[in-house]
Amino acid sequence: MDTSGDQDRLLHRNNCSRVVADPPDERRSVMEKKFYQKAWFLWVCGILLPPIGIILLWTVHKDKSKVFKGVVTAVLAFWFVIALAVNGGSSDKTAKEDDAVEETVTEQSSAIEEGKESQATEENTVATEEPEAQDTEEPEKPGDADASENTTEDKINIDLEQWPELAKLNPSKEVMLGIYNDYEAAWESYPEDVNEASAYEEQVAKDAAEKYGVTAEQADMIYGYVTMNYDKVVGAQDKSSYKMKFGEFLEANGTGSTIVIKAKIESNLTNKMTIEQNYYNVGDLIKNQGMDAYEEIQYWAVADMQDGSEAKVISFTVPKDVIQGVAAERIFENQLGDYVEDLWILPSLRE
Repeated sequence: MDTSGDQDRLLHRNNCSRVVADPPDERRSVMEKKFYQKAWFLWVCGILLPPIGIILLWTVHKDKSKVFKGVVTAVLAFWFVIALAVNGGSSDKTAKEDDAVEETVTEQSSAIEEGKESQATEENTVATEEPEAQDTEEPEKPGDADASENTTEDKINIDLEQWPELAKLNPSKEVMLGIYNDYEAAWESYPEDVNEASAYEEQVAKDAAEKYGVTAEQADMIYGYVTMNYDKVVGAQDKSSYKMKFGEFLEANGTGSTIVIKAKIESNLTNKMTIEQNYYNVGDLIKNQGMDAYEEIQYWAVADMQDGSEAKVISFTVPKDVIQGVAAERIFENQLGDYVEDLWILPSLRE
């Protein structure tokens, strides 16, 4: 048998099968996937650019099932719609903010232009107006005002024949009583040494002059006048103008340096509060209604009783030092019960 021929045929068959099973390297490189065919590129495009991702899904990835493609397409389409809505809202908001800023700038510019026009108009108006005539009259000095310019309550009719200089000065009641009270307070510390007395008197007059805007001689003159005409000076005040902080003012009667006040009160929450409201009445009269000008205040108050009658419920006397202490706020209203004299309280209120 020809065995050599059979062996050649067998060798040729093996070589052919080896050629078919092992393709060359060039064929293997052609079969590899491009980057746009890979799954990661599909998902990147689907998230960043959904329309392109959908196109790649249906054109390149044909190996995927229709159900998978449909679900992914719906998800990417929904995601694309949301992205458009969010982006559109942000654009609208930005546009509104830009419009608001532009409107504000426009308004400010208009306001500036209007301000400039208004300022120019005012400058032109001022330039064309004639200057007003200036008042050449000298300001009045303290005490130089005419007696007719004083208010009715402050007006004191000073005898022109006996007190010509004082009548011309015509000081107010407050100034006259202030100087009088300062002198009286100063005399309480009058030096016992005769050699010091003259200098002390001069200093008192000088202090009063500086305080009230008069000369030292005028201060001495005012003190002398008030000392001799105290009732007239104090009586210049309208006593009907007094008011009670608590209750009702009834009447006031002045006798020299003493004044008598009568009031009507009502019961309060407690007996103590009913009593103390009278002290607050006196404190207000001294601090705010000019009663610090008196050397003594006699106060008494009445109230309606349960049987319908009216009876006195409290009375007391406020001496000069206590009046000055209240005026200077060294003594407070709720302490007056410890300082007043001749204190009488209705027995039922003491309970």
